[in-house]
This record gives sequence, C-alpha cells and structure tokens, in this order.
Amino acid sequence: MKAALQLDLTGHTYREISVENFVENVWGLDNDKIQKIMAEKLVLAKDPLDVYESVLNTAGKKENDLHEPFCKIATGLLDDICKLFGMQVGSIRTGFWDYKGDTMIRSQETDRKPDMADVFLPIILRVIWQEVRSVIAFKLKRNKPPTNGRKLSDVQEHEPLENVTPDTHSRPSFSCGSGSRVKEVGDVVAGRQCHHTSKNNRSATQHLIATSAGTSRDTSMTFSSSTNYTSTQSTRKRSRDGDDQGCRKRKRGRRSIKITDDQMQLATYALECLGASSRHYTTGIFIDKRKVSLWYYDRTAVIRTVNFDFTTEKGASYLGLTLFALGQCDLRQAGFDPHIHKFIRPAQPDAVILESDIQPLDKPPVETVHVCAKSSTEMTSVCEECPRTMSGVCSKCAKELAEACRMCTKKTTSICYRFPKSEGKPDYVFPVSKVLATYRGINGRGTYVASVYAGRVGSKLRNSLYALKMSWQYISRTHEGDLLQTVRAALPPYWQKRLPNPLFYAKYTSEELGLPSSKMKSILEDPNAPDNAIQGRDLHALVSNLYVPLWEAKNVEEFKRVFLDCVECHYHVFTSGRVIHRDISQNNLMIWRPGQTDRIPVEDSVTQNDHESVGGRDTEDVEPDDDSKDISSASPPIEEQETIGVLNDLDLGMEVNDKGEPPLSANHHRTGTFPFMARDLLKPKLDIPHHLYRHDLESFFYILIWAATHYDFNNQVQPIKPTPKILRFWADETHAYDHKVLLYYGDDFEAIQNSTLSAFNEMWAKWIKPLWVLFRSAFSYVNECKEQIKAMEGQEGVDRLLIDCGGPWAIGETPRGLNPDFAVTEILESFDK
Repeated sequence: MKAALQLDLTGHTYREISVENFVENVWGLDNDKIQKIMAEKLVLAKDPLDVYESVLNTAGKKENDLHEPFCKIATGLLDDICKLFGMQVGSIRTGFWDYKGDTMIRSQETDRKPDMADVFLPIILRVIWQEVRSVIAFKLKRNKPPTNGRKLSDVQEHEPLENVTPDTHSRPSFSCGSGSRVKEVGDVVAGRQCHHTSKNNRSATQHLIATSAGTSRDTSMTFSSSTNYTSTQSTRKRSRDGDDQGCRKRKRGRRSIKITDDQMQLATYALECLGASSRHYTTGIFIDKRKVSLWYYDRTAVIRTVNFDFTTEKGASYLGLTLFALGQCDLRQAGFDPHIHKFIRPAQPDAVILESDIQPLDKPPVETVHVCAKSSTEMTSVCEECPRTMSGVCSKCAKELAEACRMCTKKTTSICYRFPKSEGKPDYVFPVSKVLATYRGINGRGTYVASVYAGRVGSKLRNSLYALKMSWQYISRTHEGDLLQTVRAALPPYWQKRLPNPLFYAKYTSEELGLPSSKMKSILEDPNAPDNAIQGRDLHALVSNLYVPLWEAKNVEEFKRVFLDCVECHYHVFTSGRVIHRDISQNNLMIWRPGQTDRIPVEDSVTQNDHESVGGRDTEDVEPDDDSKDISSASPPIEEQETIGVLNDLDLGMEVNDKGEPPLSANHHRTGTFPFMARDLLKPKLDIPHHLYRHDLESFFYILIWAATHYDFNNQVQPIKPTPKILRFWADETHAYDHKVLLYYGDDFEAIQNSTLSAFNEMWAKWIKPLWVLFRSAFSYVNECKEQIKAMEGQEGVDRLLIDCGGPWAIGETPRGLNPDFAVTEILESFDK
C-alpha cells in the first residue's frame, strides 16, 4: 500500500511553507491571533516534558509511550493560550483520541491503528474515519552508530527544500486481490461500509484536550453496501485518473519534495479520512521525536510545513499555535464537505420540504450511541453523561455504565446534499439513501457516488431514487453533463434512453470552494519554474437515474441484450453526437430497469422521523415541482420489466473532429481502466496516441472475455468469481501490454477459454472467438502493411484499414434508430445467426 501510495503522490507534493501560512490558510486562524501567540513566550510543562525525553532516551520504549506525556504538554499549552485570549480554560471541545495505538479503525479495505486522532468530545473507544478531523503520527527511531562519518539521524531528517527529486511521474503497479476485484490504489471502492473494532475491549486512557464551547447535533451519514450504480464486487476504477496522472508525459524541470517511508504512514491515515466520505481535504501532524511538521492533503496537492523542534523556545510557540488553530477551526476549515447538511425527514410522505428541514452541521455527521453489553439496549438517555462521568446505570439490567459503555458504537441519521444556488439551476435538496462508492486514493478525481432522493424546497420529494456523483476534474475538462446534453440532442429518443439523463449538474471551482491549495498558489508555485504549477481541479456534481452494474444481469441472455444496447449506443454517440467515450469498462456499462433499479427501498417507503410532529406543513394543494415527472419522460413509454443497457460515465469523454480524433491537447494522457484498455494504449514508452474509436471497440471485446470468466448470474451473494491467474496480468502495468500481445499470438487465448464459466460457452463460440479472429487479423495486417499505413493521410485511414481488413466488421444490417455506414451491433448479432 505505501509503495503504491508513494507513486500516487509523486509529483504532487509541493514546496514547504511556514507554519504561520499553514494555520492561516488551512485552519483559518486569524493573523492577529497568530502574531499574538508567536509573541508570547510559551513554556512546556516540565514534568511531562521530562517523561517525553525519558521515553526518547530509554531503550525498549515504544512510540505509543510518547502519547500520554505529549497530550499533557499539549493540554498545558492550550490552557495558557486560552488564558491569553480570555477564554475559559478547558472550553475547547475537541480532543485527541488515543488508545495507545492498539485500537483499530476499520474501513472496508483495511484495519488501521492510528497513533492519535483529533475528534470532537466526548471521546469513546470506537471512532470512525468519518468523524476524524485530523490525524497524528509519531515516529521513534533510535540512532545507530555513524556510517561513513555521518549520523544515521542526519540521513533520516526530512530533505531540505533544495534537495528534491525530479518528478518521473512513475505509475503505480497493480495487483489482483484474492476476490474478484482488481486492486488499485486510487480506484473507486463501491459499497464502502465502515466497521469499527478493537482487539481489546478494555477501557483505555483518554487524553482530552479542551477547545471552544459549542453544542452538538445528532447527525450522521449512511455508509452501506448496495447494488445500485456501482457494486461491492468489481467496481474499482483506474488507479489514477485515466486522463492524467498515470500516463502523463513528463514535464521537464518539474520537481517535488520527497516523502519518506515514515511520513507515508501519515498519508495512509489521510487516505482513510478522504475515502470515508466526500471530504474536500484533510490534514495531519507528523511528529518525529522532537520535530513536528504539518501536512495537508487534497485531490490536487500535498503540502507540508518546515520542521520545527517543539522543545525549543520558538518551537513551543509553534506547537501551541498548531494545537490552538486545529482546535478552533470549523468543519469546513477541517476539510469536510460544506454541501452536507442535516436533513429532517418530513413526517408524512406527501409533505413538502421546508427550509427548516435543512440544517447546518457544526460537527461531523456521526452520532454516538451507547449499547448495554448485557441487554443490547440503546441507552440514549445517558449518552450525554458518558464517558465523561461514567455515571448512571442501564434501566434493563442495572449494569453500571462504566462497564456497559465498552459497547459504545456509532449511529447514522439523515443527511442531505444542497449545492450553492446559481442562476438557472433549481434549488435541489438530495437526501442520501446509501453511499455506494468512494475513492481509494489521495490525488485524483476522488469520485463519490450515492443513491439519493431528490426534491426542492417547497415541493415534495420525488418518488424514485437517483445517483449523485461528485468528482474532481481538471479545469480544462468539459462537464459530463454538458457532453450528455450535446449528445442527447443529436440522438432520437430510442437512444436517449440508453444514456444518462441529468436531473442536475454543476461545476464549482477550487476558488469558489475556498480550497487552501488554491489560496496558497502564490506561495507554493515558483515563478521561475512554471512546470511546478499546480494543475487545478473543479468539483463536478451530477445527478441522474440510478442503475445497477452489468454483472447484475439476470442471465446471459439479458447480459447480451444490455451489452448490445451499450455497443450500438456507443457507436451513435460517436457518429452522431461526435463524442468519444475513452473509458469503456465493465463499470460503465449499466442496467436500467425503470421502476426497479431506482425504486425506493421498502424500509424507506414510509418516511421516518425522530420527532413526533412537524408544524406548519401543508400536505394538500402543494405547488408541484416543475420537474416532478420522471426524467425519462422525454422518451416514449417504457413497458414494465423492460431492461435497458445504458452507456454510463462520460466524464472522460471528448468531442472529436471530422476524422474522429479528440483535440491534440487531450493526448497528453492515456485513458481507460487497465484490464480493458486497448493494446496500443498500453505500449511502454509510447508517445501517447489519439484515443480512437477502435480503441473503445477493443475495450468492449475485453469486457466480453472478462464477463465470461467472472460473472456468475446464479450466485446472488457473490456474482463475480475470483480473477483467473492468467487475467491478473491485464491489471498489472508491467505485464499488461505483453499479455495483450500473447492473447493474439500466444497461448493466452486458449488458457483463458479454459477458465470460461459454463453459462458463457455458447457466447464464447459465437461472439468472442470470431471477434478474436477479427482483432488478430487486424493486428497482423498492421504489422505487414506498416509502410502502406504510414503513407496514408491521417489516422482515419488507418482505422478504416483495420475495420475493413477483418471482413465481419463490414457486415451492415439496418441499425436500430439511426442509419450509419456500419453498425457494430449488427456484426455481433450476425454471429448469433
């Protein structure tokens, strides 16, 4: 994990900044307060400092032995700063969660034992990543005898700014997991559900640091698995954005700060914080014995401060400044998504949404619930008293809370997304039903997907679910919603139904969102080194129909119908809409069963509320939502039970010229998802070619092979089989190209056929084998006719040679809807005759 994450961050870690710049621009501390704290001669508490030094100098001591004295030092500093500003000592309402590094915080992917975490009070044993404001990592490496006249500690120190490493833009390696999914560091992980466990169930010492007063609200976020839009089985995306990091041409002179292996530990905690929700950024504190540095992570950049020794006079002031700035920052300044609000569900299904139903958050949307260890009864009446006083007993078993509260857990309640109002855009509210996918990485698109309800203030919630997708796209990228509108306008209703129909979409710049990395551009970028410039990203939000993935087809016949819909829709998008998809993968071919895939779950069919009544509601004579009809209403009526294949996820799509080529500016990067990428796009040390229509066709072919060896439609629990060993190379950057070559000129095709599931045997013979012959002939033709191809004008001529040489591609029957020169659908269908 660390090695892959290191590569993920290569080239995105920027020059060191001062602590003052960090706390002002990231945590929002007023400059006057910064100056006042730094002018104060803060002194560290002597007794805990002596204990801290003793741990550093005593053999056999561990890093977690540093926690308690450090927390006492921190508490003393905060008390002094509170007095400096006339605040009540102990009034700060956050603290360090510290369970000696023995307690797990679990996500779907990993169990991690962070050293400490900054969270809101009260603090209990079980903490989840969604509520962690910042993470703290300690390192205690003892010096070894000098080597070649240098102390080892000199080597371990963080490299100064002048000693930086050229950015090679190396790409992470990929490997397959034991299950059915291709494991990639920066992929989308679907159906993430956070679990929180501890290997010991004992009470642990809690070191609380007090911060400013305030009240908490009962809020939370639902994180659970679902088979909507993306799945818990095989929904991982490319490790880096297919349109950028992984295959970007190296920029000369680009330089970046090194990240040491020890500092990567802090980065893994940051990854968990970002991956747990739609968070915009997160922060961390790295403490290497006496030296401290502050770290910032978002989807564009990693920023760190210079080191300071907190045991020195100035360093003590810097530590106090750090702790106070972190303690006083609000949710937005801590990096949490400002578009999330607490949502109070209407008491009646037909009630309208009121402005008062949408409430701001002042702490992460997570609620603590205490459960009796003996009776399993929720003890909500005593939650506010525990664990500060450990007073009270369970009403059912009379067991004292000091023991019962070992079972404390987290509970989630309703939240919604509400985006800034803009001219021409309805003021929608999107209450969350389930979180379907979050991004497994730091730098990149950070895609977040949830199934949501939809409604507008003053109107009722719609009677179906939708998919909300948010991602961070480079500023040069056209919004997926705009591409969809362009394409849909060029297609008849029959094919419009096979594309997403946006209910809402919007773009927000990093400046509009107030991201610290955008505010610090002038500090971070060297005017004499323009290649060091941070490539900005905008937040793209899109809401459309809710679908299920390709592997949730009922049987092979339905799979084939859906696949054909997607292949032919892709053709019409290219020929009539003049847009090339550029990321054909199993994740982007979806199934829509209107009224089924977007149906509200039974448990939510009657809206629930945690209060008894709501005043001032009108449930009759409600002004209807202008968009209250289903967003598929522009298409002809769809019969019940009809299954439609949908070509989804055009966020890497590009408009093409008359030759079918995207703009030259788009060709700095290869695009696609590794197992399904075209062979030509995988060539090592290749000047990135145009991503052509035939590359997408080749990806469709690889999806057929993948489905035939993975999809078990009879297994509802685990519909995707583990990846056969020979196909694991397709997801390995080092070997992917070689094995795509061996597929056509070696023994791989026969070996893969031996792994085919029995339900796909007929499809293998009628579809996959003829297509394999076609592509093999095309590749052979290119190799034999290189000079002829070079003499032809433009890439369009090469494409036509590749299409015509195989013969079957020239088969053309009357296509559905439109009348193109040739139709891939008819070719595939002809194999079935």
